[in-house]
This record gives sequence, C-alpha cells and structure tokens, in this order.
Amino acid sequence: MTARPKLGIADEADVLRRATVAAGFTLSRLAVLTGGTSSLTYSALGACGERVVVKVAPPGLAPVRNRDVLRQARLRAALSAAPEVAVPAVLGCESGTPPQAPPLFVMSFEPGESYEPLHAGDAPRPSAEQVLSRAHGAARMLASLHGVPPTELGLDEEPLPLEAELGRWRKAFSTCDLAPALAADEAGCYERLTAALPAAVAPAVLHGDWRLGNMQCEGSEIRAVIARRL
Repeated sequence: MTARPKLGIADEADVLRRATVAAGFTLSRLAVLTGGTSSLTYSALGACGERVVVKVAPPGLAPVRNRDVLRQARLRAALSAAPEVAVPAVLGCESGTPPQAPPLFVMSFEPGESYEPLHAGDAPRPSAEQVLSRAHGAARMLASLHGVPPTELGLDEEPLPLEAELGRWRKAFSTCDLAPALAADEAGCYERLTAALPAAVAPAVLHGDWRLGNMQCEGSEIRAVIARRL
C-alpha cells in the first residue's frame, strides 16, 4: 500500500487566531488531540472554560477528499437535523488560504471516552453490558442516518454511481503489492462484480468507518459520532 502523506506542522498561533474568528469568541490553550490521520485535531478553551475542538486540514497539501475539512463541517451541520444522529455542533469555519494556511472548523467538545481495544493501553475497559448497549445504539443511529434522504438535510451532492465506486476500490487495490494469485483473484472479483451490478437505489448518507472506536461514549450512551469520514 502506498504510504500516507505525513501531516505538516501547523502554525499554531495562526490556527488559534483563525479558530477564534470561526468560533466567534476568544479561544486559548490550544492542545493537540491524537487519533486523526487525515487532518490535525486540537482542543481549545473559551473565556468561560468551555472546551471546543478545532479540525485543521494538513498544511502544504490540497484540502481535498478526506482532507476536505470544510465539507466535513457541512456534513456535520446537516446531520444535526437527522433524528437520533448525535454529532458535535459546528460553531464556525475559516477557509484560510490553502495549502499554506489550511482551512479549519470549530465544533463543540463532547465528553466521554472513545474506547478502542487495540489502542486502549491501560484505560479502563467498559463493561460487557455497556458495550452491548452502545452497539445497539450505534445500530439504531445508523438506521436513522440511512433513513433520511440527503435532500431533506440540504445535501445536494451527486451520488457516486456503482461503476465509479467499483473503479475507486480497484484503484485502491492497485496500490497494494499483492501476490500474483491474489492479484488474479482481485481482477476476477472486479470483473464478476462489474457483470452483476444491481439496480441503483435511492441515495443515502453513508459513513466510511462506522464503529464504536469512532464514537464518544459515556456509560451506555453514545454522545457523538466523532469520525470525519462521512
């Protein structure tokens, strides 16, 4: 697989200044939040101690695809109108002058934990009952997400045709160094799928990485979906 581009180093003083403009109130104490791989994530504090999250596209790279933080902000703001879908509130955006001064947006900070077994270290593990309740809540939320037509949320992006989706995945697999037998299997799979495309269904908002590790939870409840791949 081709290596992901390394995230550049942001001018944090500039990020804080522009995040203050986006939020509409003074922010301070910018601090890095770990976990993201396609953009930079910080926390900051308002004058009254309220905590917010700042998402910044990586400097030096075009803010496109999974680095398009302004699109992420538009989607999050739209999904706040979807019943049962919990997302942080978008407080404001700042377009910057990419790629040197990358775009950013500010959203509310949702308390809780984002438990990921592979990366949890010594963090306390939620109980089996809590995990089961979170899983049920995630399933209900996903059904709600898929049940609302994008046009009702003000989203007018053209849906990706199935042929284009297959082509996107084929291009992704072409970057992998596969053994000859696996490469032949992949090519054959693509041909079989292309020959048996189902009829298109109504468009829906999908999530690229729906799992509890991408959700902020408290006890048995999901407070917010925090991943950016919508």
